[in-house]
Amino acid sequence: MSDVRIQERLTEKQLTILNGELAREQRSVGMGYILLILLGSFGVHKFYLGKWGFGIIYAILNILGWLTLPIGVGLIFFFVLGIFLIWDLFTLGNQIKKREEKIKAEIISTFQTQS
Repeated sequence: MSDVRIQERLTEKQLTILNGELAREQRSVGMGYILLILLGSFGVHKFYLGKWGFGIIYAILNILGWLTLPIGVGLIFFFVLGIFLIWDLFTLGNQIKKREEKIKAEIISTFQTQS
């Protein structure tokens, strides 16, 4: 069933709750890109999106890169991190959109189980 049809079935109270939760959980694409550009190697943009696991992986790759740079292995960690950051550069807007859709689906699912 389409998203619009599901929302049409919600009561006014449910729509108010849905819109309030979406507003509270909303993430800015602009802020996401700022965090990606300035602090992306530390995974801050992933933490901003609630993707804690990926944020920790980015931070670990960065730390391991710096720690092992003197023996040359660090370049491999930085290369992998760079690939991830370039991927995020092109997909960050879509990641934010998918996050919002997931939150909306979870809230609507909660409504449906309650009724």
